[in-house]
Amino acid sequence: MTDVKIDVPLTRPEEYRKNQKKVVMLSSGFTCRIRKMPPESYAKLLGLIPEGATPEESTRILREKLEEVAKAVIPDSVEEPRIVLDDPTPEALSVKELSGSDIYELLTQIYEFSGITGVAAEKRRSFPEEPS
Repeated sequence: MTDVKIDVPLTRPEEYRKNQKKVVMLSSGFTCRIRKMPPESYAKLLGLIPEGATPEESTRILREKLEEVAKAVIPDSVEEPRIVLDDPTPEALSVKELSGSDIYELLTQIYEFSGITGVAAEKRRSFPEEPS
C-alpha cells in the first residue's frame, strides 16, 4: 500500500475559532450564540454517568439528571447572552430561569454542534484517517 500525501493548508487559529461558535434559535424564539462544549464541561457530563453504563443507560441517566446536566454544560457552552448558575442579573440569565423545553433543546443543539451524538460518532468513524 502506498501512502498518498495531499497538500492542504493548515488551519489558521482564527479559522478554527470561527468554527467553534454558532448562533441558534430555539423553538421558543430564544436566540443565543453557543460554542462547542469545552473539555471541562464534557468531563463534568461524563462524571454524571456511572462507569460501565451502556449508551442507552447513559441517555436515561442524563435525562433523569437534566438539572445537573444543564448546570454542567450550559453556562460554559452559551456565550451570549451569558447564562450563570447564580441568580440572574441585568447582564445575565440564570439557568434557573430557562424553561425545561429550552434547556432540553439547547442541550441538544450543544451536543450536536460539539459532535457528541451518535450521528456524529458515525461520521467520525467514516472519516478516513490520514497518516501524520
